Amino acid sequence: MDAPLTVFHPLPPGGHVDAFVGDPLQWLPASTRPAVPPTYRTELTVGRWSRPVELHVGGAWRRGHDHWRALTWSPLGDEGDALPMEALLPRFEGELGLIDGRDGGYLVVTGLVLPPLGTAGVLLERALLHRVGERTVGNLLAEVVERLGEPAALNGAH
Repeated sequence: MDAPLTVFHPLPPGGHVDAFVGDPLQWLPASTRPAVPPTYRTELTVGRWSRPVELHVGGAWRRGHDHWRALTWSPLGDEGDALPMEALLPRFEGELGLIDGRDGGYLVVTGLVLPPLGTAGVLLERALLHRVGERTVGNLLAEVVERLGEPAALNGAH
């Protein structure tokens, strides 16, 4: 069972397409490290809480004027965990899109949250944790937007 999730973040005007279709390390969060591309390890945050995840970013494709990439993540164990917290946290399967307009545009993440614990996990996700997921994805998008605008990303530097 799954729970749908879609989060938008505005983009300032500027040429973001070249950076978006280029090397994801140029625009993924600064904490991101390559595992075996197209898989990376990074931290997703909400408030003061962060969690390591394995992040998969697929190749870019175009749909009309928009550009998209497959995006999935799975929680990882952390050294400080007394229990295997990754087994209690949701996975995500979806897409990251760059909707480019003349006066700016936006980034969107859309897909499915895959909570653990079957039906109970889905009910918990829908009742309480959906906003946590929205904030987590919103934080991710805010950092991606910031990094898309950095000179290294705009120039395609590696």
